[in-house]
Amino acid sequence: MAKQTAISNKRKGSSSIISFLYKRKVQVALLLAFTGICYFNILFNEFSLDDEFITENVFVQKGFSGIKDIWTHPYWQIKNDNIDYRPLTLSLLAIEYSFFGHNAFVDHLMSLISYLLCVWLLYLVCIYVFEINKGHPLSAFFIVLLYAVHPSHTEVVASFKNIDEILSFIWVLLAVLCLDKSFKSRDKIRTGIFIIMTVLLFYFSMLTKLVSVPFMACIFLWLLYKKYYLKKIRFIVLLVTVIAVICLHLYVFKTFLLQRATYFYENPIVGLKDIAMKLGVVFNTILFYLRFMIVPYPFRFYYGYNTIALESISNPLPLLSMMISLALVALLIYSIIKRASYSYFLFSFLFFLLFYCNLFKLYTGIVSERAMFQFSFFFIAFIILAIRNVIQRAPGNNFFQKISLSVYVLFICAFTLLTINRNRNWKNTETLILHDIKSLDNSTGGVLLAANFFYFNAIKLQTSDTEKSRQWIDLAIHYYNRALQLSPEYVITNYRLGMAYRYGKLDFNNAAINYMIAKEQSPMIEGLAKEIASLFFLQKKFQEAIPYYEKAVKEEPGNSELLFYRALNRFNAKDIPGFLELNKVLLQNFPETQYPYLNYGTYYFNQNNEAKVVENFATAVKYGCSSRQVLDYLAKYYLKNNDPAKEKYYEDLQQRR
Repeated sequence: MAKQTAISNKRKGSSSIISFLYKRKVQVALLLAFTGICYFNILFNEFSLDDEFITENVFVQKGFSGIKDIWTHPYWQIKNDNIDYRPLTLSLLAIEYSFFGHNAFVDHLMSLISYLLCVWLLYLVCIYVFEINKGHPLSAFFIVLLYAVHPSHTEVVASFKNIDEILSFIWVLLAVLCLDKSFKSRDKIRTGIFIIMTVLLFYFSMLTKLVSVPFMACIFLWLLYKKYYLKKIRFIVLLVTVIAVICLHLYVFKTFLLQRATYFYENPIVGLKDIAMKLGVVFNTILFYLRFMIVPYPFRFYYGYNTIALESISNPLPLLSMMISLALVALLIYSIIKRASYSYFLFSFLFFLLFYCNLFKLYTGIVSERAMFQFSFFFIAFIILAIRNVIQRAPGNNFFQKISLSVYVLFICAFTLLTINRNRNWKNTETLILHDIKSLDNSTGGVLLAANFFYFNAIKLQTSDTEKSRQWIDLAIHYYNRALQLSPEYVITNYRLGMAYRYGKLDFNNAAINYMIAKEQSPMIEGLAKEIASLFFLQKKFQEAIPYYEKAVKEEPGNSELLFYRALNRFNAKDIPGFLELNKVLLQNFPETQYPYLNYGTYYFNQNNEAKVVENFATAVKYGCSSRQVLDYLAKYYLKNNDPAKEKYYEDLQQRR
């Protein structure tokens, strides 16, 4: 009897726990708590890779006064390449900058709060729009919890630059909630208001980042799935208006949207004409996303060439991926016929893959973790609902239910630990690159990014930490060489390797070798002519430097320092008439710079015309020259000529400069 009472009490206790979990407020609290636990440690991170898109944006740094410029310029511009149009994102960040400046803690807090809001809204969409809980009161909770802790989202949440992904998703989720209200409302005025809000919020999403169009397309598929199209006027008005907004936006801002070349090292499909090879890459891309949804490891800050194998469709992995894809399509057809609850989510997941599998449009970097931020929801919902469907139909479903719950808990624990640990890697650019480079040895783009990071940091540390600077430059040279092994045709790497040898190791011979390789294969590399001219100047190969200085000046006609060295090189090459003519042009174009006067001072020094030397060197100092040799010459001159005031003036300048 006592034993039966104990069992009964145990069941009652278990039942009370389950009924407690059924409360939506409890579910929301648990979702936000788990999400906070997973991402709390990002608050102690610094700025990291690509955050300079925000921290170095000149319009964001103007705060409120920069908002006008934000709306009339692309998101980022590199030379002639425009990188998207995200004015709402930058406007919000400009407002934040006005209050807090660039504060890593505040910025990461903003990312965390935005992600928490995103998780909450996604839960509401699952409850009120997709009505997932009708099958089981914990279904929406299980789906959104797995979404919230999934490690594929760490790049979006831990990298402040990617806050635009979160904000765009927030806007579109709000739009979906309003869209649902517009169909469920019986009041015409309220319906009209909700339709306007739907379109407006969706457009906010587009202005934040143009990634939510596939999600909105999936929502219109949901309207068809739920037969909302029977409310013809509402359906047509919404559909036509949303399509019009998309088309108008793409047309009006087409010059601001992504306009840059995609290179082979970013996506190996570039230039491929072999259909079998292209399809091989497409199906390997699909296989990557399917695997990463289940086994999110290893993480990489960049993918690109060689991360996804470049192989024919007839190879084992692409064939396996094609078989899995066909199986999913077959399952989709079966689920539609059987009206299974997961059919819509499976279709939406497969639909999303079309945008990211490189079939119709090349994806820069071939794949990315942030690409999964929205479509991972549909995959997770499909898996959870499919398992729920099996449990409900299988005999002895208590056993399957316990097994499924155990596996689910295991995934939640594993994903939580992976997410927390991955956030540590994002502490700053150094920790991220040093961690991920071990998994990027075959990625030309990843290796180049790492090499550039090591090079620029080595140069920064040359005066403050010579030991670390030497370590960084050795790593830079190692990874530049690795990039050349992977993609020898990408000769700009030779140019950068030459710079590493020249400025990092002061190895002029190896620098010259790599510069000349780059010149022979790609003479139009910007800045290469100036580097070769400068290197020949230092090696005292003045005649050889002349044609490179001429070419460099054509590229940068407004560079006064370059014009100075071009003229000085002619002087050292014993072409005095040429020197005088070039310096005359320099003086005419840049009369208020130090450079023409330094050249004239050098010329008159060789003419033993001391008065002219002093006159020109003094003018050079007036316009900012801080050369110790020039200041020392002037101080000694006035010492010799008994002018203690001017002698002291130039000595003091030496001390200050």
